[in-house]
Amino acid sequence: IPMDLEKQKFSEFKTLALSANQMIDARQKAETIIKSEEKKFRTLFEHVSDYAIILQNKNNQMIIVDLSASACEFHGYLRDELIGQPITIIDLEETEVTQDDPRMKNLEKGETIHFERVHRRKDGSTFPVEVLVRMIEIERQQYFFSIERDLTEIKKIENQQIELEKQLRQKYKMEAVGLMAGGAAHNFNNLLAIVLGNLEMGQRKISETEKVKKYIKNAQTAVLRSRDLINQILIYSRKGSHNKVPIQLSSVYNETLKLISSTNPATIKLNSNISPEGESVTIYADSGQIQEALINLYTNAMHALDEEGEITFSLGTVDLSQGDMSAEYDRSPGVYARVSVQDNGCGIPSETLTRIFDPFFTTKEVNVGTGMGLSTVQGIVDQHEGLIKVRSDLGEGTIFDLYFPTTEPQQLEERVKNLEPPHGSEKILLVDDDEMLIDISEQMLAELGYSVTSVLSGKQALALIKKNPQLFDLVITDQTMPEMTGKELSVELMKINAQLPIILCSGYSSKISATDIDQYGIKAYCAKPVRLAALAQVVRKVLNQE
Repeated sequence: IPMDLEKQKFSEFKTLALSANQMIDARQKAETIIKSEEKKFRTLFEHVSDYAIILQNKNNQMIIVDLSASACEFHGYLRDELIGQPITIIDLEETEVTQDDPRMKNLEKGETIHFERVHRRKDGSTFPVEVLVRMIEIERQQYFFSIERDLTEIKKIENQQIELEKQLRQKYKMEAVGLMAGGAAHNFNNLLAIVLGNLEMGQRKISETEKVKKYIKNAQTAVLRSRDLINQILIYSRKGSHNKVPIQLSSVYNETLKLISSTNPATIKLNSNISPEGESVTIYADSGQIQEALINLYTNAMHALDEEGEITFSLGTVDLSQGDMSAEYDRSPGVYARVSVQDNGCGIPSETLTRIFDPFFTTKEVNVGTGMGLSTVQGIVDQHEGLIKVRSDLGEGTIFDLYFPTTEPQQLEERVKNLEPPHGSEKILLVDDDEMLIDISEQMLAELGYSVTSVLSGKQALALIKKNPQLFDLVITDQTMPEMTGKELSVELMKINAQLPIILCSGYSSKISATDIDQYGIKAYCAKPVRLAALAQVVRKVLNQE
């Protein structure tokens, strides 16, 4: 072989050898890098905050293809027990995945989606989780990378905060009732004085029929006002869930003014202005919360006045533009109902005005207030998608404006009044532990034509029914009685004769009310004191099974 050719071939071989070595070195380096990256990924995957799961959509089911050790520990499974299984093995709420699923559409856009789920451990116990999911691509295959967090402790804290807020709001409501208690006692005693005075004059003028009728009518009016006063205080002070329905705002406004007027001290002048539009405006609201907000603003004004001055309530409508909306409210322009509470008290300093809605912030002395009143008002307004504005000048007074979005008016039910109460001849068992009350109740029912048997305890009533379950057509029982309450009596009577209708009466009970009587077999509820005409209507309606 010529020397030049030999040199050329050796050079080519050397070049090939070097290229091969370079390729081997490059591959080894690449493998080292890949192994290093895999190790980094696995380290990050295993040490991610909370726990991680990788899923893949197979035949419209999310299948677990990998998960962190912490995910196994949280759910009480070994890794091999979960890999290859559908996510439904641990996710109680997951369903079949389709292309129409809005979550899938968002994931395909590259978005990270967030939701909450309830997960199940191997032992069957469950716990709430927060889920963050993003779609990733590995070797041209789509996977779903999920970071999940156990919310058990967070939910517990949230529930404690909700319960604390309820307790604080109830405490503030009791403070408001306490503030009005003096006025309530004053007015209640005035009403009792009217009843007593008219009854005594009726006795003295017994032979003068027209005068006696007038005295009796006055006594009736005072009793009914007393009943309304007690009912309004109970409605405001009681705990309960909230229920939003279309309401005519003027009815809540007027009822609140009645309650406030009956407890308002004589040294404070109350004014009220309702526009023609305000009379008929309807909002979607919980009437109890609206009343709570107005009473909180009233008590706030009372503190500002120091029990001397004027408070003016106003109700109307206003058309708000986008420019009228404060920056903190995300509200749409349109027609709003406006309720205003104005006082001519001391006013609020500008440095304080920015903090008046902060929870627990108060300028009152210790033990005078919680600082939750105005915060509660703002919370109620927010829950009704409204807004609140305040204007104040030192020494001139303060105006709070509450705005609520309006809704379509609802047709109001017509109340038909019968001049003559309906009569009957059925047999009624009357149960009450108060002898004077049972005596007058028996006379009222007998006046309507009924045959009445009276007993002074639930046990006596139960003994009579046990002897003859068909003896009576109706039972009317008081709720609050010693040894056996009206509710307990009703439960026992239902065991003996499930067809026997029962009417429950009560002056007040925290154990039962008109809204929860169905479960005890009770057909109707009457709040004491009850007028003869109203009692006659209820009795006839129950006996007729209307």
